[in-house]
Amino acid sequence: MERDNGIAFLQDCETYSEEGNFPYYYSRFKKLILLRELEKRGKKVDMFYSEDPLDERHSEINERFEKLTTLDIINSLKSELSTLENKYVINSLYKESTAADNIRNVLAELKAKPEVGIKLQGDIFNTITRGGRKGKIYLRSASSGVGKSRSMVGDACNIAYPIRFEPRYNKWVATGGGEKVLYVMTEQDTEEIQTMVLSYLSGFNEEILLYGTFTEEHMERLLKAVDIMETYRDNLLLVHMPNPSSSIISNLFREYSFQKGVDNFFYDYIFSCSGILNEYRDLGIREDVALRLFTTNLKNLAVELNAFILTATQISNDDDKKGGFKDMRNI
Repeated sequence: MERDNGIAFLQDCETYSEEGNFPYYYSRFKKLILLRELEKRGKKVDMFYSEDPLDERHSEINERFEKLTTLDIINSLKSELSTLENKYVINSLYKESTAADNIRNVLAELKAKPEVGIKLQGDIFNTITRGGRKGKIYLRSASSGVGKSRSMVGDACNIAYPIRFEPRYNKWVATGGGEKVLYVMTEQDTEEIQTMVLSYLSGFNEEILLYGTFTEEHMERLLKAVDIMETYRDNLLLVHMPNPSSSIISNLFREYSFQKGVDNFFYDYIFSCSGILNEYRDLGIREDVALRLFTTNLKNLAVELNAFILTATQISNDDDKKGGFKDMRNI
């Protein structure tokens, strides 16, 4: 202060300074400090500010620097980082495009191969859904005891087995199936599913199997059904899982998709259980929200694995007795 006459310098500053210039110099000062901090962290900053007067873009870069804010500099760095993040980290989570991308090929593919899936039971149901389409999840809801699982086993058989006995025509008919199916049981056991499959393939009422009242007259057709089950044993795979969770189901579906080539998954019944509720316990969410998250996970798996998924939920018997139009509030 004494050597450089500091007191006089400060007096001159007070005399000649203009307060209106403060925002400009303060902003510029912050920008320069920011660039110095970035340089210390190993980041090149010559695209923001040039200290080399011999650089042919010196004037252009520094003129632009005068208009930049610290937020502009930070956002520029974020943009560069987000590009790398999208390329190397989160590319699998979303895909960018425009509505016109590849549209001609889409049109040609729809003409050659319409957007329909493998045939399910029921002409009306198939008309509504266009079959079991890959990348989709179908959710059936009905009250207890109306045959949700039985109907689902029938659809699984329709996909897995290419032949069955049709009582209406009194002969064996081709169904067009023959794809692999994983059927996840939550309440039934393997024997319960097996008798349903035998009933579907043979065309006999399941009661004659459960009560053991089938006779020699039934045996030829039943043994033919058994032969079909054994011939196509790898087409209908069963897993018993009484206490499922989202993570267990995800790992199971991916394993069967990648290792066994399965792209049709049946999960017989979405219900509250300790496995699901404990998985979401730390989030502190309601039971119905946990079930919705579980269902959303199934939907995401259908897209990820390009698989068809069929599942079901239950509505209360009280809701069923009320009659009238039912919507998502009944589920």
